[in-house]
Amino acid sequence: ALMRFSMITEEGREFVSPMEFIPLLEETGLIIPAGRYILNEAAAMCCEMQKYIPDSG
Repeated sequence: ALMRFSMITEEGREFVSPMEFIPLLEETGLIIPAGRYILNEAAAMCCEMQKYIPDSG
């Protein structure tokens, strides 16, 4: 899974580079919880997709 971060500003949606927010996650000790969240979300999305795109093999 690829981690992305965006925020809404007065100018619109602003995307933040992983080079900026991943070091912050590491420094604050939130990198492990963030990684777990991303993996859980990716697995949930995969399960949801399988409902509509069944395995053909």
